[in-house]
Amino acid sequence: AAGKELVDIYAKMELEAAALQLEQLDTGTATSVIRQLSPRGASAILNVMEAKQAARLARAIANATLKDKKDEKL
Repeated sequence: AAGKELVDIYAKMELEAAALQLEQLDTGTATSVIRQLSPRGASAILNVMEAKQAARLARAIANATLKDKKDEKL
C-alpha cells in the first residue's frame, strides 16, 4: 500500500503529471494512491488519464472496495 507521504505528493502534483505517472505504476500501487486521495482529487486525475488506464484503475478500485466490504463482515 502507498504511504501517506506518497499520497500527499500525488495530491499536490499537476493533474496531468500525476495521471501520467500513475498510469506507469503497477495496478496495486496506483490503486492504493487513488483510493487514499479525496474523491475530488481522484476523479480529477482519472478524468485526465487515458480512458483504458482509467478503466483499469476503476476496476481495481471497485474490486478492492468489494474486498474491503467482505473483510468487514468477517
